[in-house]
Amino acid sequence: MKIKTIFLVLLIPLFFLSGCVSDIEGPERAEYFDFATVKEYKLDLNYSTQNDSKIFFEIYQENPININGQKNINLKPIAKGFTDKKGRANFDVFIPSGLKRFYVYTSDLGVPTLLEAVAENNVIRFYENNFQIKSLGTFGFTERDAFWDTSLGGWDFNGEPQALMTPDIVPSRLLTDIKGMMPSTVSLPATKPYLLADNASTKIIADATVFLTFLHEGAGHKNTMGYFVYPTNNPPTSKSQIDEILVFPNLSYKKETNGCLVSGDKVQLRYKNPITNVWSDIFPAGTSIGWVFVAMGYERPDVSSRGSVGADKSSNHQFYSISSLNPEPASADKRHCVVLYDEQTQFSVIGFEDWLTHQADNDYEDVLLYVSSSPAGAIEPPPNTVVPYVPILTTYSTNYSGSIAFEDLWPYKGDYDMNDVVVEYNINQVYNQDNKILSASGYYKLVHDGAKLNDGFGFQLGVSDSKVKSYTVNSTYTDPYSLIQRNAKGLEQGQNLATAILFSNAKNVFNSSATDRMFNFNILFNTPINSSKSMTPPYNPFIFTNSDLNNLSRVQEVHLPNYLPTAKADKSLFGTGHDKSNESLGLYYVSDQKFPFAIHIPTTYLVPSEMMRIDAFYPRFNDWVNSFGANNTDWYNFPIGTGK
Repeated sequence: MKIKTIFLVLLIPLFFLSGCVSDIEGPERAEYFDFATVKEYKLDLNYSTQNDSKIFFEIYQENPININGQKNINLKPIAKGFTDKKGRANFDVFIPSGLKRFYVYTSDLGVPTLLEAVAENNVIRFYENNFQIKSLGTFGFTERDAFWDTSLGGWDFNGEPQALMTPDIVPSRLLTDIKGMMPSTVSLPATKPYLLADNASTKIIADATVFLTFLHEGAGHKNTMGYFVYPTNNPPTSKSQIDEILVFPNLSYKKETNGCLVSGDKVQLRYKNPITNVWSDIFPAGTSIGWVFVAMGYERPDVSSRGSVGADKSSNHQFYSISSLNPEPASADKRHCVVLYDEQTQFSVIGFEDWLTHQADNDYEDVLLYVSSSPAGAIEPPPNTVVPYVPILTTYSTNYSGSIAFEDLWPYKGDYDMNDVVVEYNINQVYNQDNKILSASGYYKLVHDGAKLNDGFGFQLGVSDSKVKSYTVNSTYTDPYSLIQRNAKGLEQGQNLATAILFSNAKNVFNSSATDRMFNFNILFNTPINSSKSMTPPYNPFIFTNSDLNNLSRVQEVHLPNYLPTAKADKSLFGTGHDKSNESLGLYYVSDQKFPFAIHIPTTYLVPSEMMRIDAFYPRFNDWVNSFGANNTDWYNFPIGTGK
């Protein structure tokens, strides 16, 4: 299987409050850059499902699928989530700014596996049929339409069959059960070889009408599907004995370029007497329906013409449910079709692998369909039954990591080496199926102290103490100061929002052992918490500064630009020195200088040398600032001396 991609449009966000200045009304705010390296994106995905099933998806900044259809397990997603039961996801995600392409991946069935997004503004939306995402190559077919009997009807520009009926609403339970038996990108020959049969054709045991319903496709090409009929007791032994009847010209999701199908699309098959060539709606008992799958079988030369379908019977790129007709030399490699029986619906589920066995991932999900009949018991049940599967995934964890650097002379400008206090974090948040936060765990680690002052460090959540069920911190460091008063949960007293103080003096911590610099924590919430910027790591981190250890104070806080001060902060310092905070405008910890008082980096931060300004250590920093974040968004990846 070779996974294709579908394009979305991901709109680059405007600057937002507590991270972006252009959310701020009036000319006073426009002059202040927020120095945000992570932006808020509005996610508005819509898989348009009809089966009351939540879809779990992941967002990557690189394509997570390799050319062989395997998922790269070493790639870290930058966001995750569940849709609602109608396949929609509408919530905020926080992603490093400046990324140009994004990939939305799901292993769930009934929807496209991979979506590709490009950046424009501040919303992730589907844009159907705008981009070419599947391979357009062909294998030099010498027989085009002549390969297929097209008597079931024609098709439109995108390959949608004229014979489509009212679609089925596919049971979400069936999709879940199939996924449990046939996990995406997991080789069936290696894990469940008993599911594969030398003859996976459908046997009719009572006169019946027969229907074929599209479930899912995970292929990298515009493939084609059809069938043939034969007496059950006399199967064909060569391709020349087969009359292939076209059903689905283009097995591609409608959300793809020139795609046409949605899960549940259904066609009634017709019986063609192999001796008299007379057509009938009734398949007689004693007949078998064989299946044929043509890789890259659909081609649309231009936007003004209907696509053509076909194959060359001498080529190696059509595959049959009768394995002896397939091209591989070894008999064990010839089985390209799997068939399962679903007892609840009495459907026969068919799956095909669309590539030569030694080149494929062999998950048999390049197309999934089911066969049904009227009456329902007219199809002989295949030997392998769909096993009920209870999804394990009811929650998910998203990892956040990065660095925060502070200048501690606020409200006055410092030397701008951005190394007075540098803290790294790595935090996992657990979410439920409604994308609400259940818990958080991870660490903050002090990695540098270049200050002359004595600086403490803490973070504030966007919820009150009452929302926190428990907070624990594990560290070998013991704070010798009595500056911080804590409540029974270990959070700071006197705060309107849950606030955790990890240490009161960075110098004391940094001069201790390396293990003392690590502060592991766990937070459990009483009820699920809505996701927001203030509830996304690193939350609202801050330092508080002191010049005299004999007269410690907690009030002089330094936060990231446009992050709110805590209730303990001395707000009389706002608007003094070089600080341009203005509560009436919603401005906090901003300056008219081209440097911040604090900055968040979504990766490991290489700390500038003492007294070396950040713009000298990171040569691309100035262009990023002067462009208000439009250029060189990844400036932090190019410190001086990298030659880049």
